[in-house]
Amino acid sequence: NIYLSITPGKFSFFEKISDCERATYSFIKDVEEGGKVKVTKVQGGSGEQVEDEEEEEEEFTMEAIMKRRQRHKEQLAAAEKAKIDEKKAKEEERKAKVVIAAQKENWKVGEMCQAFWYEDRKFYKAKVRQVSKKKPAKVCVTFMKYGNSVVLVPAQLLEEGVKPTKEMRQSAYFLHVEAVKAKKAAQAAKKERMKQERMKKRRERR
Repeated sequence: NIYLSITPGKFSFFEKISDCERATYSFIKDVEEGGKVKVTKVQGGSGEQVEDEEEEEEEFTMEAIMKRRQRHKEQLAAAEKAKIDEKKAKEEERKAKVVIAAQKENWKVGEMCQAFWYEDRKFYKAKVRQVSKKKPAKVCVTFMKYGNSVVLVPAQLLEEGVKPTKEMRQSAYFLHVEAVKAKKAAQAAKKERMKQERMKKRRERR
């Protein structure tokens, strides 16, 4: 929501209603305390009293208000997008520092490997059961000692005989955390879509 404060000589948009109220009450307080308010022109958007005659005067019409409101919303959206892009860039940079490239990409059914288990963050001997055809590839492996199976990405598998390092374990665990986040985000998005569809059907029945 965007809130509008209108006082003589001031015409301002605010993201928070508390800021909008503060701007209005400040004007009222100035008047009650005997302050003088000189209105030379109404400035839309900026909300400032400008004495510079070269300053372009904005129209105080509904159309002009809506245009300025839309422009303000676009600026807020652009600023939010910039924050998200910056966060993503930092995350990708951090990921590049943590994730170790897969030793082997083309795993085949029946091959033996060392597979990562997230609970204790260690690698155990396992056998490849399935390999997805879609990219990025997913590999289903079964741990030889315990019999349970898990779906991993190639970067979470090591070839037999390779000694796992601390960096390899950190990389594999980081990928696990990212996969969990992605799964939760997908579930939330699906839930939101279903909610919107239900609301749409209710509106159509009215």
